[in-house]
Amino acid sequence: MDRRERRAAAREGILAAAHRQVAEGGCAAASVAAVAARAGVASGSLYRHFPSRAELLAEVVGDALRAERALLVRAVEGRPPRAALAAWVATVVQRALQAPGLTQALLDEPADPPVIAVRLRERRAQEATLTAVLEEGARTGAWRPGDAAAQASAITGALRAAVVGPVAAARLGPRPDPRAEIDKLVTFVSGAVGVPPD
Repeated sequence: MDRRERRAAAREGILAAAHRQVAEGGCAAASVAAVAARAGVASGSLYRHFPSRAELLAEVVGDALRAERALLVRAVEGRPPRAALAAWVATVVQRALQAPGLTQALLDEPADPPVIAVRLRERRAQEATLTAVLEEGARTGAWRPGDAAAQASAITGALRAAVVGPVAAARLGPRPDPRAEIDKLVTFVSGAVGVPPD
């Protein structure tokens, strides 16, 4: 392994350690010392790969949010609009309860500007995917027409707020039943976009 490969491997090791640290305890738990110790490097070595802790965390959060977005895209692909909307909600809730520490870091934990900027960029990308689902549903008569972009923004915000309680509960004790949470939120979102009753 040459020097460039060793450097790339060391950087990936730091990123993986930071991701695990954030997943377990949020951004607050990912101090430079904790991440470096977990990666098996000196704290000074971390700064050779990342200019600051904030930049490291922005990359960790960005990677995690892009992975979440890819899951959401796969969840809705090829489904009719109502099923796609339900799959979107189910994926958001399931992922939040599977990894409550990471979810808190991705959604609402206090963070430095680079992390906030990544969150905003990825939220807009998620909203764009949901907007396409909502536009297709309106076009096909699955629900009433509306401002799909505004609806996507509102739904994304509502789901973020709705999972805060279950995520906190999951971090403190037994995880809530995801099916019950999903059913409640699918009903809410369906009503919000005007899905006609069966």
